[in-house]
Amino acid sequence: MTYLPDSVARRFQRPGLTVRPVHGLSGSTALLAWRNGSRDRAVAAFSQAAFHAAEAGARSRGKMRP
Repeated sequence: MTYLPDSVARRFQRPGLTVRPVHGLSGSTALLAWRNGSRDRAVAAFSQAAFHAAEAGARSRGKMRP
């Protein structure tokens, strides 16, 4: 048994897998970490894409941080 975000549960439906909504849970926070001083372009591109995706998701839910 595991708890999944709604978006993940919808995307990964499989035969033999049962998904049930659970109400009353608080939201979750995802973090991204990388080595201090990294100059890896792939890491920079991924972190920038993740930031923009999170920002867009927050805007769509009306929860944009200041």
